[in-house]
Amino acid sequence: MRLEFRDIRVRNHNTHLTEPITFSVEEGSTTAILGASKTGKSTLLLYGSGNVRPVEGTVQIIDEEGQSLTPCWQLVGIGSIEHFAPLFETLTVEEHLFFHGKLHHLRGAKKRAEELLSEYSLTDVRKQRVKDIDKFSYARLSLAISIAHRPPFLLLDEPEVGLTEQEWQQMVHYFRRLERNNVGILYTTVLEAASAAATQTVALPRGEVRTTWEYSPSSELSGGGYGAIN
Repeated sequence: MRLEFRDIRVRNHNTHLTEPITFSVEEGSTTAILGASKTGKSTLLLYGSGNVRPVEGTVQIIDEEGQSLTPCWQLVGIGSIEHFAPLFETLTVEEHLFFHGKLHHLRGAKKRAEELLSEYSLTDVRKQRVKDIDKFSYARLSLAISIAHRPPFLLLDEPEVGLTEQEWQQMVHYFRRLERNNVGILYTTVLEAASAAATQTVALPRGEVRTTWEYSPSSELSGGGYGAIN
């Protein structure tokens, strides 16, 4: 199964922000969309989720039999996206996980929330409201929410923001574990070094697709973290 973007052009009113873009996210792989602010990265995620339909080009999921499926919440999980799908500041961490389980019609939503609290090391902050947790806890919660209903694909918007190098490496560890469970991951970033965690990178605005073989920490990030990229 793959999530396929074909001949997509992102527009802002009458202005094209990108060249035509074609790429696929395979199950068990990770793809990064790399670009500066306001180059259409978050818009591509919304196209991939099925929440927004592209004006130019198509986004579809191709199943094992070669059938074309429309992206939907059952097949594509999505983390927090600023101004579109933010986390609710006044809900606690565990309330978020339980709420999303119920939203996605999960049987045993409470049990699933407990599993995610453990898997993503959120037990210590479970009773804290989102507005009171640190950036790393926020990133882990966003990831846990996106995978709560076990979709084959998940989308994350700039998951490295505010993280130290060590914290980002832990996020990459979570990505690798999800890959082994045959989950396809698509995330956006403004940092070349953060894109190196992906199997492939789609560079905006031209849409070049390049392969990244293995993630290794970059010296440009040592000690500095990702806190100043907003």
